[in-house]
Amino acid sequence: MTDPGLILKYSTHKNLASMSAEGGDINTAMEHYLQAVMLDTTDVTLWYRIGSLAIKLGRLPLARHAFTSGLVCNENHWPCLDAAITVLFALLNYESCLYWIAKALEKESGYTKGLVFRNKIYKDCPHLKRDTEHLFRNCSFSINSVRIRKREAKQYIDYAKELQAEYEKLCVRKPPPDVPLTPPLESLRWLELGKSLVSTYQHLSSCDESVESSTNTLELSEDSADSLLTPEDLSAPSAMASSSSVTIAGSILDDIIIASTSWKIPEEFEIPESVCQALDISMDDDVKTKRGPKRKRQAIELTLESLTKRRSTRVRTSTHKSKQK
Repeated sequence: MTDPGLILKYSTHKNLASMSAEGGDINTAMEHYLQAVMLDTTDVTLWYRIGSLAIKLGRLPLARHAFTSGLVCNENHWPCLDAAITVLFALLNYESCLYWIAKALEKESGYTKGLVFRNKIYKDCPHLKRDTEHLFRNCSFSINSVRIRKREAKQYIDYAKELQAEYEKLCVRKPPPDVPLTPPLESLRWLELGKSLVSTYQHLSSCDESVESSTNTLELSEDSADSLLTPEDLSAPSAMASSSSVTIAGSILDDIIIASTSWKIPEEFEIPESVCQALDISMDDDVKTKRGPKRKRQAIELTLESLTKRRSTRVRTSTHKSKQK
C-alpha cells in the first residue's frame, strides 16, 4: 500500500478502532478494524486485534479466521498461534488444532497448553492419534515427559469450554412468534378458513418483515376453535361419524352384491371340486363351471409300411455300399 490517501484512511480506521475499544464499544471497534483490514491484509497485529475482539463478542469463526490469517502473515507470531489453538479446540476443529499444536511444540517443547489439548483430543478421539502422529515427528522427544499440573490443565479446558458455551448460545435462535389469522375465523367452515388464509397472506406480503413472517406458523389455538362451536356442532360429529360409517359400509356391501351378481365365470375356466370344497363355495346352476370338450388323442397306427419306410434308407445305403464293394 503506497497510496498516501489509503495510508491515511487505514491509519484513521485503526485509531478509531482503538479508541472505541478503550471506551468499551466493541462493536464499533470491530467495524473500524474490518474496514482497516480491507485496505491492508498483511498486518499481523491487526489480525490479532480482530481475533481478540471476536472472542469477546463470542464470534469464534471470525476469531479463527483472524488468527489463522495472522499466522499466514507471520508464522512465528506467538500470540496468534496461542489464541488460534484455543479457538480451534473450542470449535472442535481438532485436525487443525493438532496441526498448530505441532507447530507450537516445534518452537517450544514445554508448551503446556498444547500438550493438554493434545492429550484431551487423543482421549476423546483415539483415531486421530494414529492419523496425526506424523505432525509431531519434528518435535523434541521431551514433549512426552513434560509434567503438567492437573489444576493448570483444568483451567485450559474450562476456558475453552466457556468459549464453546458462549458460542452455542449465540447460535441458538428463538423460535419466531406465531402469526394470527387476519381476520380471525368467524365460523368453522372451509370457506371462512380459505378467505382468512388469503387475507393473511396478503397482509404478510405487504409487511416489511414479509420474508421472516412467511416462514412462521399460524396461530390456531384450540380455545378459539372451541369458542366457535355450538352445542349442535358438538353433537354433530358423533352422528355424522355413525351415519358416514353406515353409508360407507352400505356402499361397500352394494358394490360386493353388484359385483357378485354381475360377474360370471367364463366357460373355459375350470375350478376343481377339491378347491370348491376347501373354500366352501356353494355353486349354483348359473355359476357352475362347465367343462370343455376333451380332445381325443389320435391313435397311433404302427403299420409295416411305416416301419419299413423309416428303415428303408438305412438298409438301402448299406446294401448299396456292399454291392459297390
